[in-house]
Amino acid sequence: MNTYELEVGGKTLTIQHGILAEQANGAVTVRQGDTVVLVTACMAEPREGIDFLPLTVDPQLSRTLGTRHRAAIGLTEENDAVAIVVSEETGHVSLALDGRIEQALGPDRLRSRLQQLLRSPRREPEAREARAV
Repeated sequence: MNTYELEVGGKTLTIQHGILAEQANGAVTVRQGDTVVLVTACMAEPREGIDFLPLTVDPQLSRTLGTRHRAAIGLTEENDAVAIVVSEETGHVSLALDGRIEQALGPDRLRSRLQQLLRSPRREPEAREARAV
């Protein structure tokens, strides 16, 4: 199991892949305090009442990016979200935002980006859609 910890806003965020996350391919667990979330991606036809992370279909992306990276990018294409991705193969941490991905971030750079994003005012959905066009 690989574990990554960083301080964000005075709280510890823990990202793990392996053990539990390994049981759901393309998944990690994210913990902050007593809250634990299993973040996973699945390729399947949508079913009523069941939501899965959307996988991006951007043909310009590198073929080296796998399911979890594509899910993180897809999630940020469709939502006002920031996604943190841990590569199962390399252990590198990436950050997805607005349909783009910043790869191989070290702990200091990831912390800095998250703190920067937490301080930034939220944008209106129209602004995100206009940028994506």
